[in-house]
Amino acid sequence: MYPYDFEPSNKGINQEDIFVVMPLAEKYKDVFNILIKNATSQVAARRGITLKAFRSDLDPRTMSGWIQVLEHLYPAQIVLGVLTEETNANVFYELGIAHATQPLSRQVLIGEKAYAPRFDTKDLIFMRYDPANVAASIDELALRIETALDTWKYESELLIRRAIARLSPFDFEFVMAWGHVAHFAVTTSGDGPENYRKILESQHGGDKDYMEGVFKRHCEAMARLGQIGLIGLDTRTEGKTVYFSNHWTDLGNLVLIEFGIIDQEERRRRFKDMSKAIRSFR
Repeated sequence: MYPYDFEPSNKGINQEDIFVVMPLAEKYKDVFNILIKNATSQVAARRGITLKAFRSDLDPRTMSGWIQVLEHLYPAQIVLGVLTEETNANVFYELGIAHATQPLSRQVLIGEKAYAPRFDTKDLIFMRYDPANVAASIDELALRIETALDTWKYESELLIRRAIARLSPFDFEFVMAWGHVAHFAVTTSGDGPENYRKILESQHGGDKDYMEGVFKRHCEAMARLGQIGLIGLDTRTEGKTVYFSNHWTDLGNLVLIEFGIIDQEERRRRFKDMSKAIRSFR
């Protein structure tokens, strides 16, 4: 699979993964098991979040090794690269893909003490560790991981602000009407328009101005929210019947958090239940 043509099954950012790009030789096992895993656990405990270090060889699914790498590299919250004295072609190739496709704010590099930067990588910023005493660098690596998380949080907030700025008054009206549910279906044929009105009448039946043209208004709002990336359409087929529902994407749920409609715990529940095809964040 050529990386340019690859599209991961997970369309959003996996908030729990640190994908580790490193040599898999036995001599480097302490770097992963002692340095990286403990630094990751330290950050998770300090922030009260779920965060785990992951290598593609730990994926139990039956698939091509190269597909495993891309499936985890693209959506990882952080890509952590390990640079070693003995040049590893796979590591540099995977890091090259990360540099070309992921923001630097989501990348952390560490290099063993004897690592000498080559010409094309001499300007990369990385943390050095001592292979003979990897535990001594746990705190420093934890700090770098936290810095990456904070930087990404700032950048994600900018995405949220841009999305909110694009909302029209009717888009906001729709958000307030449906943000409290993870997914919903709006049928435009048959009794769909009338059923939609009946649902909203229970909340706004006494407001004639609100109910006037609400179905058409909200359908147009849904189209705009889909273009912005706040909602996505999920479909499934049973025989000749196609079922569909609209889900708030992860970006949509972040906007809902900003409006105080849901909290982070609800966002995590929705993300786990969401179809991978619509986990759009960026």
